[in-house]
Amino acid sequence: MEKNQAKLVRKYIGVGSLALTGILYIISGIAFLVWRTKVPPLVQFIIVGYAVLLTITSLLACFSKFTVTRLIRAFMPAIFGVLFLVFINQMSAIYAFFIGIYIVLIGLIKFIDYILQRANKTPGRSMVLLNAIIIIVIGLPLFLNPKTHIGSALVFTGIFCLFYGFTVLGDFFVEVSPIKQTNRFKKRMRVNLPVFLTMLMPKKAISYINNLLATDDDGVIEEESFKVDKVPDIEIFVHVTEKGFGTIGHSDFYFEGKVYCYGNYDDSSLKLFGSIGDGVLFTTTDRDRYIKFCAKTTGDSIFAFGLSLTEPQKQAIRDRIKELFTHVIPWESKLKRYEEGTYQSEKEPDDYASKLYKETHAEMYKFKDTSFKAYFVLTTNCVKLVDYVVRSTGLAAANPNGIMSPGAYYEFFDRQYRLKNSIVISKQTYHHDATIEHENKEDVPID
Repeated sequence: MEKNQAKLVRKYIGVGSLALTGILYIISGIAFLVWRTKVPPLVQFIIVGYAVLLTITSLLACFSKFTVTRLIRAFMPAIFGVLFLVFINQMSAIYAFFIGIYIVLIGLIKFIDYILQRANKTPGRSMVLLNAIIIIVIGLPLFLNPKTHIGSALVFTGIFCLFYGFTVLGDFFVEVSPIKQTNRFKKRMRVNLPVFLTMLMPKKAISYINNLLATDDDGVIEEESFKVDKVPDIEIFVHVTEKGFGTIGHSDFYFEGKVYCYGNYDDSSLKLFGSIGDGVLFTTTDRDRYIKFCAKTTGDSIFAFGLSLTEPQKQAIRDRIKELFTHVIPWESKLKRYEEGTYQSEKEPDDYASKLYKETHAEMYKFKDTSFKAYFVLTTNCVKLVDYVVRSTGLAAANPNGIMSPGAYYEFFDRQYRLKNSIVISKQTYHHDATIEHENKEDVPID
């Protein structure tokens, strides 16, 4: 993979910003719960104030490079703020309607997940069905009659703001704590942003990279580095492409000499536009070749977040991986069977699994039981398997009972990377047509 000399500007999150953000969310949550029937005046002030601030900063940016398009975009937040104040009652009903749609969709997704788990006789599937029913029952009134259920939507919003605010404050206390950073890997409840806000975050990051590369005159974008100079114990990969379904992303991980990846790689089992299929786990020992394969074959850009672990945490991951492999049986790609003479074809198979086997010599497996037996893009997906392994150490980066989004995973690890004292010690970006490196104090070639 050809190396590009550009570097990204990395901005870390200040402790003051963390504290302020957490407090604002908590205050907003309390305000939503107190007012209930309408958007609280304090929240109106925060929204409009933020819109005005965005407009001012965008206008200042126009002075450096003026275009009519940039000028129009600069005024958009202010226009939204005015419309928000003028049509606040109508917007509240629309907001309740969309909250209802979101909740019902989550319930329907959980119901599909239950059907798959029922077909595979997965233990505990009855709770999935119960969750689906409860979620749909809660969401339907907001969806069907939003005007009379604005209060319910605001209460849900208030509860979320409270919990998310405490999550951010938790990061603040970890950041200011004098405890050694490798001991900060403690299990605590986290509330993530809604999936519709995080789903396309990796795509936005790639667009940001492209804009930097396109607008920088000398091809060098300087970076301030402050992370420790240490080889990560585990790397979490988040893949993204610039077009198609790949913009949502994909996730896998690299640990002690092996890449572990889960997906619906048996194209003969795919259903519902490829969103459902047999779950396939593959491993490969050639990390760099795998990254190059993804970049070449699918146009992926890959964000690699490196984590520093203690020995007990590394052992927990080893144990979880060992446990996973008690539930799998070997599976062969069409190309491997073609080479062995057990798959008849006029030409060499070129499906994704075959290409993967050809380029990386990956070993592939299917699950004989557990929820991973059936892949479902919105629940039992790549992120769920990565999180299942990483969660054994105490890090709860994703909600195991909700929609598992690579974007949510990216948002979590990117935030942790931008905290000075977190256990996320590195972030490398492997672009589909270049390698952009930005980690570990020194400029170490990665290709």
